[in-house]
Amino acid sequence: PEGEGNSTRPTPDPGTEPTDTATTATDDGPFALSGEMTVHIDDVGISHVTAATDEDAFWAQGYFTARDRMWQMDYQRRRARGQLAEILGEHYLEDDILMRSLSFGTWGDDAAAVQKTADPQIAGFVAAYAAGVNQYLEDATEGRYGLSLSPQIEALDYVPTPWTAGDSLAVEKLITGGLSMRPNTDLLLGLVNQSFSTGFFQDVYRYEGLDDTAIVPGFYDDRRARGTALAPAGDRRERI
Repeated sequence: PEGEGNSTRPTPDPGTEPTDTATTATDDGPFALSGEMTVHIDDVGISHVTAATDEDAFWAQGYFTARDRMWQMDYQRRRARGQLAEILGEHYLEDDILMRSLSFGTWGDDAAAVQKTADPQIAGFVAAYAAGVNQYLEDATEGRYGLSLSPQIEALDYVPTPWTAGDSLAVEKLITGGLSMRPNTDLLLGLVNQSFSTGFFQDVYRYEGLDDTAIVPGFYDDRRARGTALAPAGDRRERI
């Protein structure tokens, strides 16, 4: 499917006429698209956005990411803010207490507030993304364009709250924390490195695969010399 519009939200279904304007309320106030936008969804479901401004492109990114991943987004937001037990029950209460103790949600909100003055351009991009998410939530909740909320959200019978810039940054803090909080692994690797040779350590804890990767020398140069077109990115016809 392909959606096109002028000052419009992307149209998820082919043949559906877009509205004349797209304005979405965010925590920073209303957001309006500023020019023509085209969103093409390829045969593997990837959205390709052509927009008049960066802000418009981020708006579309928010809209289509939410269309594809709203449950994952809300789950991650709730985990960062310690709100999973509200929808999934008391088994998630201990995790909520831990997350609230780590204050990822508060850090996200604080970072969003600082970002407005420290880097207004990036803050504008984050706000535009949030506006796109919220436009999707509004369209899906109202059943516009044949949209609906994620099956998991409908099964749990709730409606996600509007997305904020702080939510995006809270999820970023959650991911950063998850990639950083591994002191037991670091201590173990340090002991291994000290107890055995450097070569042994590099062999058992390597970043590359165990097997060498073979690339045919001159493969792409030969293809170009013969005038044979390379498969575009995402094309399943060719894998090296």
